[in-house]
Amino acid sequence: MSEGSAIGADGATPSRPLRWTLADLRGASLSRPVVWASKSVRKQAESLGWPLVDALTPSIVERADTLVAIGGGTMLDEAKQFRGTQAPRLKLIAVPSLWGSGAEASPVTVLTREGKKQITIEPKWLPDARVVWPELLATVTPRRAREACGDVWAHALEGFLSPLAKDDVRAEGAALLRDLLTLPLGVDARWLDVSAQAGALQARSSVGLVHGLAHVLEGPLAAAMRAEANQPVDRQVEIGHAALCATFLWPVLRFNRAASDKLDRHAAQWALDLAAIEATLRSLHDATLWTRVRPLLESHWPQILRDVCTRTNCTLVRPSSLPALLEAAA
Repeated sequence: MSEGSAIGADGATPSRPLRWTLADLRGASLSRPVVWASKSVRKQAESLGWPLVDALTPSIVERADTLVAIGGGTMLDEAKQFRGTQAPRLKLIAVPSLWGSGAEASPVTVLTREGKKQITIEPKWLPDARVVWPELLATVTPRRAREACGDVWAHALEGFLSPLAKDDVRAEGAALLRDLLTLPLGVDARWLDVSAQAGALQARSSVGLVHGLAHVLEGPLAAAMRAEANQPVDRQVEIGHAALCATFLWPVLRFNRAASDKLDRHAAQWALDLAAIEATLRSLHDATLWTRVRPLLESHWPQILRDVCTRTNCTLVRPSSLPALLEAAA
């Protein structure tokens, strides 16, 4: 890694959880632990030897002092919200089963309520420890891995470029972006650490248009796909937030560069290889998904403009910006 590499530089601070390995988790003196795990990793969760719960209910407070949550970003955010609002005395150990969201290291929660994304940032959401368990990645498909890499890139790049980022955030973000350029866009346990760092980084600044697009369009895209397949409303779909972020990164980068010289100036100031970054984002772009989502993007443009993430994009996004964004993916 480059000098000043961000990978692995994740010791505990008042605003950052402890980084544990699986051995650390097994050897920790945890008082009355219970485990809440997603179905995909339930077998591995059982190997810990602690009681499993099927849902987060108030009864957990009576039977446990520690909650070990194992799953994806949405699941970890639900655990953070539960601990913060219903069980504040619980110790929370977050174990990601995939990289991307960085929820295990972030004081941000992104929850879907009544079809809308609710984003909150509170110190109380932060887990006490995060666990790196590489074996959980064994079943991650190549497609899902690439989408998760796009999610990390979106957090790192938009956090670095945010108008709310101060110099310390930009310095850390630049080191992280240089590290991301060295990683393969596929299954690699090193993504677990950079994902945590990217999630924590964007929580100290903000994100931008990539996330504004993804947050607004995820629901309508899922609904459209269910309708096409004649599926029930509650049926899950495969394409979600990470896939959208990965696809939007490249056109949004081109849009931002055309709209302002800010991105180029930041890249020059912090010694970033912008050509290499653009090439990586281009490789993450899914042209088929872009074609599918483009009509929804056009019809939901007013909502995208109002999204809180769009409002902290590195360049101003106006109602008249839509043609330029669409052209950026041509």
